[in-house]
Amino acid sequence: MPSVVARLDKWRSGDKSLLIDTVFRGLLGTALFAVAPFVSDVYRLWRRSAGLVPGGFSPGQFEYPPLSALYWAPFPRFPSATWAVVANGLVMTLFAVGVTWLLVYARRSGLSPDIRFWAASPALIFFLPIGWDVAVALFALAGVILVGVGRFRSAGAALSLGAVFKIFPGAAILPLLPLLPGSKARRGFMATGVVV
Repeated sequence: MPSVVARLDKWRSGDKSLLIDTVFRGLLGTALFAVAPFVSDVYRLWRRSAGLVPGGFSPGQFEYPPLSALYWAPFPRFPSATWAVVANGLVMTLFAVGVTWLLVYARRSGLSPDIRFWAASPALIFFLPIGWDVAVALFALAGVILVGVGRFRSAGAALSLGAVFKIFPGAAILPLLPLLPGSKARRGFMATGVVV
């Protein structure tokens, strides 16, 4: 199996610079929110979990789907909300790199996403550390791209994982069904999604 460095060497220089730019923007956004963490959802959830806000969480009260609750579980253990926001920003930067890689993969697979919209997006700086939406976007994008390259079962699994993280990727399942060729592909797509 080729190493990550060997795979990066095969990439065009523009693809490498997109990855580097994604990391830079993610780290810049994380640094900005480290200075002002109080605007982040992670900050509010940390304060609530730490008992600093009346009406902290009781068992079963976390209002997000199960994968979000699992993602959130270690954050209340951070010594301050700022550390929780920084940790979230670093993790979301990794997910943002995943989104960039998926867009490059889609372009190389014959699909035609316009990567410039993602690369130039100010949202990558200003909204990445606020919550964990980039992780969900990664699953949703993976599902759509996998449908585009004919990997229907994997697409169903990706969209289902996204829907278990946050609800909105599940909304892409029904509109994608007419794009699938034949009932066997549709059944595989739906069955994999249900199993996940």
